[in-house]
Amino acid sequence: MKLNVITDQAGNMVAATPGLVAESEQAAVRAGTGEDGGGIVLMPGQTVRQVDVPDQLFGTENLAELRQHLLSM
Repeated sequence: MKLNVITDQAGNMVAATPGLVAESEQAAVRAGTGEDGGGIVLMPGQTVRQVDVPDQLFGTENLAELRQHLLSM
């Protein structure tokens, strides 16, 4: 499964989501994921990258291991 990993200017992970991430509010609306567009809109200084997550990590309760995988990619 792929997750979108959002980081701040310092490289700290802010969020990870399988859902839509847009550069602007207008882009989220244009994506048309729902009546209001939906999705996460990046704040200034945030970046997003897509990371492949092995199935065994995606379903884990070991959040430290999942976080380490997301940040190492």
